Amino acid sequence: MKFDFLGGALEIGGSAVLVQIDQKNILFDSGIRQGANKDPLPNFQRVQELGGLDAIIISHAHLDHIGSLPLISKEYPGARIYMNHMTKDLVRVQLYDSLKIMKNRETEIPLYAEQDVVDTLNRIFPIGYEVRFPIFDDCYLTLYNAGHIAGASFCYLQGKEGNVFYSGDFSVFSQRTIEGAKLPKLRPDVAIVEATYGDRLHTNREIEEKALINLINEAIDQNGKVLIPAFALGRAQEVLLILKGAMNKGSLKKVKVYVDGMVRDVNRAYLQNPLYLKQSLAKKILKGIEPFYDENIIEVKPAMKREELIDEKKPVVFVASSGMLTGGPSTYYAEKIAAMENGYIAITGYQDEEAPGKHLLDLLDAEEGERYLKLNGVSFPVKCKIKKIGLSAHSDKSEICGVIERLSARNVIFVHGNEDVIRNLAKEIAANYRGRIFAPDCGEQINISIKNPRKQIIKELPYVMQRKEELSEQNIMHFHHYVWEHYQQQLFTLNELFYLWSGTKSTDEDKLNPFQQVLLNTVYFENDRKRLFLWKARESKDIALDLEKKEPTQQQLGSKVEEMFRGYPYKKISYS
Repeated sequence: MKFDFLGGALEIGGSAVLVQIDQKNILFDSGIRQGANKDPLPNFQRVQELGGLDAIIISHAHLDHIGSLPLISKEYPGARIYMNHMTKDLVRVQLYDSLKIMKNRETEIPLYAEQDVVDTLNRIFPIGYEVRFPIFDDCYLTLYNAGHIAGASFCYLQGKEGNVFYSGDFSVFSQRTIEGAKLPKLRPDVAIVEATYGDRLHTNREIEEKALINLINEAIDQNGKVLIPAFALGRAQEVLLILKGAMNKGSLKKVKVYVDGMVRDVNRAYLQNPLYLKQSLAKKILKGIEPFYDENIIEVKPAMKREELIDEKKPVVFVASSGMLTGGPSTYYAEKIAAMENGYIAITGYQDEEAPGKHLLDLLDAEEGERYLKLNGVSFPVKCKIKKIGLSAHSDKSEICGVIERLSARNVIFVHGNEDVIRNLAKEIAANYRGRIFAPDCGEQINISIKNPRKQIIKELPYVMQRKEELSEQNIMHFHHYVWEHYQQQLFTLNELFYLWSGTKSTDEDKLNPFQQVLLNTVYFENDRKRLFLWKARESKDIALDLEKKEPTQQQLGSKVEEMFRGYPYKKISYS
C-alpha cells in the first residue's frame, strides 16, 4: 500500500490523503486551507500523476475536510463519494454557503460553480454507521461514530493488501449534542490519526461552561453585549444548548440570544437526522420539540436588521459564524462589539495562526494602546473584554494515545496537527511503541508492504427469515420472536435487521426507510441508548407493559367504528 499526503500533514487544513490499495486509488477527505497567505488546495496534481481516482471517502463535513470536494469530483466524476446521511446533509449546507461567500468576494475567483456542487451531491453514496459495505471486489468500507461533530466518522478500509484506519477528527468525550467516539475491536495494519491537541490535556468541560455563563452574567450586569463567534457546525449547537440549559436552571439570567449565519441552516440539518444525535436531543426532535430556539434564543431572519439588534438598549448575546472571524456575520458583530468598553467576545474554538480570531486572542496580553484588530481590511482599536473558553471538539493527548493503544496498529501515521505538536507526540510514543510511527509532511509518500494482513473479526448472522413480504405492523411480532429466539438482545444496524427479515443485503433507502418506520411505530424493537443507529429486540415484559398502555379506550373504539362505517346506514346502540 502507498500513502500520499496531499494536504493536512504537519499542518491543520486541506486534509487529503491518497491511498493506493488493491490497484485502486482512494482519497480520504478533500479539504481546503483557510487563510489569506495559504494555497487553499491540496496537491491534486499528484492524483493526476498516479492515474486518477476510483473512490472518495469523507470523514465529516468541516471545510478543512470537504472544501475542495467539488473540484476533485468534477475532475474525476466516476469516483463515487462515500459518507453517511448526516454528513451528506451538512456537506450540502457547507458547500452552498461557500458558494455564497465566494460570490460576495469581488476580488477573488470562485473555486467552483453551483453546478459543480449539484453534480458532487449527486455522486454521494451514503452509508450508515457500522455497515460493512463493498466499495470494490474484496474491498470493504465501514464507518464508525467518531464523536467530534454530528456525523463524524472513523473510516475503516479492508482490502486484500491490508487494512487501513483513518480517524478524521474525533473526540472520545460526550457532548451535549452527540455521544463520544465508539471504537470496536478493529485490527488495522495502518492507522492514520489526527493530532490536533497532541500536546495538551483538556481542562474540565464543566468548568469551562461555567466560565462562559459567568462571563455572560457579568455582561448582563454591565448592560453589555456579548459575541460568541462559533463554528456553525458543531460548536454553535453546543453553545446554544449550554445557554438554553443554564437559563432554564436559573444559573444564567434571562437574556436575548440571537443566532446568525450558517448556524441556522446547520440547525435544520440536525432536525432532519435525529438518530445521529444524543438520545436526549433525538427524543425531543422526534416528539416535535424545538431543541435550539425558544422565547430567549432567537434565529436572525432576513427581515431582521443587524444594526437594530446591535443597537438594542438591553444586554444581548450573539452566537454567529464564522468561528475564526474569517467571514460571515460574526465579523460585523465583532467590529461593533470590539469598540465597546462593556462589550465581550468569547472565543470557544481552534484558531488558525493567521485568523483574526487568533489575533484577537493575542491581544489578551497586549497593553491598552496596542490593542488593534484588522477585519475586512480595516484596522480598529479593541476596547472590549476578551475571553478564551475551552469547548474543544477534538481529543487531547491522553485520548489520542488511548485510541492508538486500542488499535495496536503495526504502523501509525500522524496528520492534522502543527509540526511541533506532531513531531513531539510521534517521538514520545515511538519510544515505547512496538510498531512504527510516521510523521510525514505534505508531498511525501509512504510505502507500506504488509506480508500478512491482520485477520478481521467479521460479524456472523447465520439465522435469517428470508420473508418475501414487507415488514408491517401486522407481522413484526413474528419477526421480533425470531430475532429474540436466535440473537436475544444483540445489537444490529438497520441494514442487518433488514437482512434478517428478507435475506437480502440492501442499502436502498426506498426499502430501508419504510422498514425503519415500522420499527419506530411499534414497540418490539428499540434503539440503543448510546448509539441510536443500532437496534435491539425488546424484552417481552417491556413490550407487554407498552401494549397495555396502548389499549384503546371505549371512546377511541367508538370513533374507529364510526370511521370504518362512514357512509353506511347504521344506528348507534347504547346500553343502560
